[in-house]
Amino acid sequence: MSTETENDSARLLRQADASEVVAWEHTNRTLRHIPSAATVPEDFVIPGYWAKLGYAGHIAQNDIIRCIPADSSYFVELMAREIGPEGIVMLVLRSGFFEGTVAAPGASKHEVDAEASFYYAGPLLKWQVLGPGGRVWKSGLNTQDEAASWLKAHREMQKRTTKGRP
Repeated sequence: MSTETENDSARLLRQADASEVVAWEHTNRTLRHIPSAATVPEDFVIPGYWAKLGYAGHIAQNDIIRCIPADSSYFVELMAREIGPEGIVMLVLRSGFFEGTVAAPGASKHEVDAEASFYYAGPLLKWQVLGPGGRVWKSGLNTQDEAASWLKAHREMQKRTTKGRP
């Protein structure tokens, strides 16, 4: 049976020491990842998603990565737990989708085919036309209307150049 004195003594041994506290910035980093339009939050916990970055030393164990797409529609905060040749095991610390997100500048309604989509990639890249797998076909368009016009012209050019081919 333990006594009160033994419990107080054990607690004293478990107290934090000043030598155990260091500035986070000194040992780890907080990074921002701006994922492509084709990326979904579930991709961030797949170790292979981060394989190139871990292998190249861009992300270290216990680094914090804040994933926020250019349209700021969601955020995911991760911690790098294990780094290996197959990728990085990430722990999701917190995440969420923003409700009532303000429409991107120049947004409008346009129907696209199954192989193309429009995406606002922020003030530098502006509106983009994306192909299969999120591949960027065109960027730097000021409005979604411009993106739709570019896609229409691109499709017409494709038809003209493939005319008569099998």
